[in-house]
Amino acid sequence: MKKQAYGTWASPITADMVTQSGVQLGAVAYRNGAAFWAETRPDDDNRCAVVKSCNGQSPVDLFAAPFNTRTRVHEYGGGSWWVDDTYLYFTHWDDQCLYRVNHIEPEKNPEPIALTPTPAVKHAHRYADGCVSPDGNYIVCVRERHEGESTSSDSTQVINELVVIANTANKQRQSCVTIAGGADFYSTPRLSPDATTLSWVQWSHPQMPWDGTQLMVADVQADYRLNNTRLVAGSNTESVMGALWTGDGQLAYCSDESGWWNLYQYTPSAKQYKQLTHFDDCEVGTPAWIFGTQRFVELRDAENQFALLVTQAASDQLYVLDKSGNTRQLNTPYCSFSSIAADDEGGIVVHAQSAGSPACIASHTCQPNSEARVLKKAELLTIDEAWLSTAKPIEFLSGDRHAHAFFYPPAGKGITGLDNELPPVIVMGHGGPTGHSTPSLNLSIQYWTSRGIAVVDVNYGGSSGFGRGFRRLLDGQWGVVDVEDCVAATAYLAQHALVDAQRMVIRGGSAGGLTVLRALQTSELFAGGTSLYGVTDLEMLAGDTHKFESQYLDGLLGGPYPEHKATYVARSPIHHTDKLSCPILVLQGDEDKIVPPNQSAAIIDAAAAKGLPHAYVLFEGEQHGFRITKNKVRALQLELWFYGSVLHFAPANNIDTPAEAVGF
Repeated sequence: MKKQAYGTWASPITADMVTQSGVQLGAVAYRNGAAFWAETRPDDDNRCAVVKSCNGQSPVDLFAAPFNTRTRVHEYGGGSWWVDDTYLYFTHWDDQCLYRVNHIEPEKNPEPIALTPTPAVKHAHRYADGCVSPDGNYIVCVRERHEGESTSSDSTQVINELVVIANTANKQRQSCVTIAGGADFYSTPRLSPDATTLSWVQWSHPQMPWDGTQLMVADVQADYRLNNTRLVAGSNTESVMGALWTGDGQLAYCSDESGWWNLYQYTPSAKQYKQLTHFDDCEVGTPAWIFGTQRFVELRDAENQFALLVTQAASDQLYVLDKSGNTRQLNTPYCSFSSIAADDEGGIVVHAQSAGSPACIASHTCQPNSEARVLKKAELLTIDEAWLSTAKPIEFLSGDRHAHAFFYPPAGKGITGLDNELPPVIVMGHGGPTGHSTPSLNLSIQYWTSRGIAVVDVNYGGSSGFGRGFRRLLDGQWGVVDVEDCVAATAYLAQHALVDAQRMVIRGGSAGGLTVLRALQTSELFAGGTSLYGVTDLEMLAGDTHKFESQYLDGLLGGPYPEHKATYVARSPIHHTDKLSCPILVLQGDEDKIVPPNQSAAIIDAAAAKGLPHAYVLFEGEQHGFRITKNKVRALQLELWFYGSVLHFAPANNIDTPAEAVGF
């Protein structure tokens, strides 16, 4: 076994491999013997296409460039396409209009037809999360309207609503008829099998969809307008998500009424409710940051009723619920599921990922001991598994409570650290902050571990996957609990001699960027930190972000601004630059509407004024999260240079000090 200083190993996992590891797979659907899924292609300008595979055959694209499906609704998007027996419907990224294309004869590659009019201001009207009437005559979906002369982030000028769109065969773009409005947000409009009833989920500020939502139903009239709207489930303190109609006219949905997202069923004719699952240490739901967040489907099976994606301690499993009310876990190799659809034979199609292989689209029969059949696997250059680090779940004390993380020790083929040397560690805090990290294979983590750098990915208080009580630990405590848990994770690792307590850095993106900066200002453990499009000024964020998150801070900081200004100031890293005493690296996109560039520029200006070593890179054409391949490559290389500089190791592939670096 070769011995070499941690951090200096020559890894086969390059920045190019991490960022160009092939097609990124997305949401799935199924219709009449055919599976559909999304593919985002780095080699094609990150264009997102939808493909169709009949009976396991090679997938066929349903539209060609320049068409690209992605919606700007809520800025985070999701639910940008759906299918019926004949057509694929999708929102085109360039103009945000809704299109349809015939998927029965995809080899003819017909030109998609626009169904919605082009607004006077580009991107002013955006569509998502739709369904089609059983007769195919009309579409119901979410529309987001940006009023005024621009599509700025001013939430007072953004209107969310449910609309009906005629599904005509000609090429004339149709006007949309608003059928539900008044709430701040809408999702999951779904028609009953006989099209007499529409269900949907709605919520209003200051709730986020994981705080409190309402499941509504209404009668559909002959002109498609709604009558007799009523509340079925949910409240300002109960989160309902993922509602769907079963074949026999029942309404199934997830609710966290019990403290864990469980599956329930409502019978409209009898106005009766039934709790179908009784989990008290795992849950079926997950935070609905994007549209199309579906965690259960009805099965076309004589014995089994539903397939469930169940999260326990931030790791996913596949369950079935039979018609006797019993749940059973299926044996699969996966630990993370992103999307699920029912096939025609009692099975499912999923977008899933394991701890040791890339994401895939797979079919599963839902029978005991059955094996999944892979329909498409994300491309990944061959990597000897000796170079891959496997996540080790850890639970540790943070004050008087427990927190969770996944620890990744360094892993290299035929190589280990020097005698009496412990590895440096990168502490990671996920974004959101309402969300969680999973143990699935992530080359962005393996990039570090294969170089001899340990990683701890922290699921701090406030993370999902541990029940509502744990998720709400961050209420009023953002910038406190998350920081405490990241610091406690390092103490645990150091105490167990798993990492070098003198060589620690912290990194995070978006909300995780605030955690980074707060940790650097309240602890002396870290030699440096990286903030990727991170929050620095909560006052600025409260007045300059998009509608979906414009009152998210009310819950995270204990109340609205300016009534709770003192808390906003106290938690804002920009107001405590005097406590910052180590180097920082800040990476930011210049088109970010969620965390605008002025947030990052402000903290860098403060670091410069104090004379701290720093580097600030503003990436052109990037929004919230980097998508352009060359930018993602450079961002990784910048981080490697930065960690080598502050942790005092020389990376195997020497990286010159970037021009943006000051004081190194």
